[in-house]
Amino acid sequence: MSKEIFLKDVLRIDPEIIPNSKIVLNMTLGKGKESCIDAWLKSDRNNRNVEFTFWSNYGKQKNFREGNIVFGFARLNGYNNRYLLITVSKITHVPDYAHCDYEPLEEYNGFLGRLIIEVEKGNAFARYVFNLSRYIGKCIVVQILQTEYGTTPFPGYDNASFDFNTLKRNIDYDEWMYPLSSVNGVYMIFDSSNGKKYIGSAYGSQGIYGRWKAYLENGFDASEEESGIYYPNKQLKRIVNDPEKGMKYIEKNFNYTILEVLPFNSHKDTVIHREQYWKRVMNTINSPFGYNSN
Repeated sequence: MSKEIFLKDVLRIDPEIIPNSKIVLNMTLGKGKESCIDAWLKSDRNNRNVEFTFWSNYGKQKNFREGNIVFGFARLNGYNNRYLLITVSKITHVPDYAHCDYEPLEEYNGFLGRLIIEVEKGNAFARYVFNLSRYIGKCIVVQILQTEYGTTPFPGYDNASFDFNTLKRNIDYDEWMYPLSSVNGVYMIFDSSNGKKYIGSAYGSQGIYGRWKAYLENGFDASEEESGIYYPNKQLKRIVNDPEKGMKYIEKNFNYTILEVLPFNSHKDTVIHREQYWKRVMNTINSPFGYNSN
């Protein structure tokens, strides 16, 4: 029978800081709202959303005080008692009914998004912030992932077709960034709400990665070139600027697919020629079926 391994042993938590520490077992962003783990997964991996961990109050009672060390977790979907470590930080300011200011403790970075514990919260109703001393002997480490939670292996160029959130969640991992930035190519953006398609090409210093990264951040690429003129695609930009659509529409409906891979040293004219071929095949130029303007 294997011996249980506890959180305090893996993180080597100094017993002297335990009385001044909190554990936060995040579940949802509110009654009937998105799970905290989904909010974390959807955020930029270089700037993870952990702010929900640091809400200052529970009713009239303060959750934190300045100087507290906070071990923040998010419950995994499909489990009652399994949580992923998402932040270890020090509270620097506690306002009233707002998110606290905090400083991440970098010595724990190697465990963030990778360490999973099992702990029974017990009959604590809606409370989710507790003194660490109450749970320090109950948090069992069940897994330390090799890569960050939610990471999907890059499927190869022939199978590169992703919805917005999958692409955003993975694109900055080395396993994705390297292959996508090593090739030029032609790609398709598919709008699942109406079947429209946009055909584009990538031939810059960062290949397909650079183009798709711009789409994920802004919905269109202001440096994209069509017919020898640099300007963002009119129809994609129109969606972004539409107050009833905007980036939320793109996040919900857009899918990104590689149609053709070309060597990184391919001449720009060669790549654009292949782009024009795919536009004709897909009938996307100024048609009811496409978002291409020319």
